[in-house]
Amino acid sequence: LFKNCISAKSLKKMLKKGLSTNDADNLPELKLNMTRESENEKNGLHLNVNAEQAFTEPWCELKVRDKFIDKRSCHAACVYNDKLYVYGGSDLNQGIFHDFNYIEINEEFTLSHWKPVKTKTKANPGPRSRSATILVGDNWYLYGGCINATENSSDIWCFNFSRMEWT
Repeated sequence: LFKNCISAKSLKKMLKKGLSTNDADNLPELKLNMTRESENEKNGLHLNVNAEQAFTEPWCELKVRDKFIDKRSCHAACVYNDKLYVYGGSDLNQGIFHDFNYIEINEEFTLSHWKPVKTKTKANPGPRSRSATILVGDNWYLYGGCINATENSSDIWCFNFSRMEWT
């Protein structure tokens, strides 16, 4: 099922040690055009990936065992320490969600099951869909979004993964 996938962790390790053109040729999953910019030597090796040819198999379905979360769209998601975190989102029939779940991802692309995130406090952004998010270090910032069918929000929340709490 995953013969044409490369894990982000494996690619990250290869990038840290430095890739040569030969390494890129040995990765059938990736077609990388690697160049060294002579005018900017301090930045070293740059990877230019053609979006149309980046992967021979661009998507891999990850099969989840047992427990699922409700189907949704417009949710916030990030990956932190090999876990995919999902907050909120919406469904046309069920409305806007405020649940916070994660699933562990490993190098072999095998998954466990969804689990609720256990936070230290009850504070959270509440029902939220269509938020903008960014992960900076241990902090996942969530800005705005829809809080119900007719109202948007402009507040900013931060989830700290070290403390496992929203502020």
